[in-house]
Amino acid sequence: IIKVLFQTRFGYSSFQSSALTNVLPSFVYLTPLLGGYIADEMWGRFKTIAIFGIIYLAGVSLMSFSVFPGHENKNLFMIACFGLLALGSGGIKANVVTLGGDQFDPKNPVHVQQKE
Repeated sequence: IIKVLFQTRFGYSSFQSSALTNVLPSFVYLTPLLGGYIADEMWGRFKTIAIFGIIYLAGVSLMSFSVFPGHENKNLFMIACFGLLALGSGGIKANVVTLGGDQFDPKNPVHVQQKE
């Protein structure tokens, strides 16, 4: 569906829209490296998830404006929104699962049993 959107609304060729469609998931799966590093070395998991969640929300919110007719530089704007989505996703993906695991107390026998 994204490929069709790039071709019909943004005027990209089939090759260009395919390339953009493939680049987005690449960034989505590369940015968790950055998100994990930031959480481990700088902010911690919760703060990283919160900040990158806001970045993701900004990307989704701004993306809705890129499809309005007459918007100048809408192609660049849409790609920037995809960049925000990928960046936000990376900070969330890398940390949500481990944050959930951190909720178990290793000294509590009930939590240890649930974790197994």
